[in-house]
Amino acid sequence: MNPIEQLHREIDQLPVPLAQEALDLLRGLRARHPLPAEPRTTLIGPEALRLAEKLGFVGCLDAEPELSETYKAHLDWSDKT
Repeated sequence: MNPIEQLHREIDQLPVPLAQEALDLLRGLRARHPLPAEPRTTLIGPEALRLAEKLGFVGCLDAEPELSETYKAHLDWSDKT
């Protein structure tokens, strides 16, 4: 059994107050030993479109085709003075 599985097993058996204390300890540990940031990539053009389609972002709204050009006409500006 790997350490992650062992942690899950131990935490599952803790009462809520002790689980909260364990969570606080883990957060302190992560603060002292932060994980390296994952490199971020910038997607442009076809790559960005492919990812947006894969995630279901493209076509998720039922709107007019020109919405990207006419969106300001649809906004409610009544509370802006």
